[in-house]
Amino acid sequence: MADRPSLFSASMVQALLAGRKTQTRRLLPLGSPPKDSGKHVVKQLIRPFDAPAFYQYEWRSKYGVFCGVVKLRINIGDRLYVREAWRTHAMFDAIAPRDLQTSSIHYIADGEIDSGKYRQAMHMPRRLSRLTLIVKDVRVERLQDISEKDALAEGIQKIGRFYGLPDSDWDTASTTSAIDAYGALWDHINGADAWAENPWITAISFDVVKQNIDEVAA
Repeated sequence: MADRPSLFSASMVQALLAGRKTQTRRLLPLGSPPKDSGKHVVKQLIRPFDAPAFYQYEWRSKYGVFCGVVKLRINIGDRLYVREAWRTHAMFDAIAPRDLQTSSIHYIADGEIDSGKYRQAMHMPRRLSRLTLIVKDVRVERLQDISEKDALAEGIQKIGRFYGLPDSDWDTASTTSAIDAYGALWDHINGADAWAENPWITAISFDVVKQNIDEVAA
């Protein structure tokens, strides 16, 4: 079991707080094949010797087959402390994050305030995190293997005839399905055609605890 930081956007933090989000998908960090090996594709991943945190994979191209191994960064039992965007009152702008008191910060997901500089999620110290995710399942799969149920567990919601994120500007909404809305959201975050590339990802399921990680029993 390990404790790790995990970045989430304001709309995703809102989904976590509302109890709508119990899954997240992250790109699997596959390496690159040897230079000039030509166009390649990873067909499948296998666990060598039943090692739970390792997957072996192959690049196949017209120049041959190349092997690699990837270690999962997040595993069942890990605890993730959520990092999210935040501010403080302008009078505290000169104070380093490590020296701030929890009572002096404002989380962007709770609504904007007209005071203080915007602080990126990556700069949130562990002790200022207010959400902890207890990992209960990790699957390795292709992005487009996501089910309708999974897409809803990612925070997508149906309101009226639309599927989307209710706390966003709905620019990724879909009238077709939660999967289509999630695909549009993936492109919005990762760039045009990122969904169509259908990359290998880790699908992480978790329980949300509304406490700082150091207040949660190990």
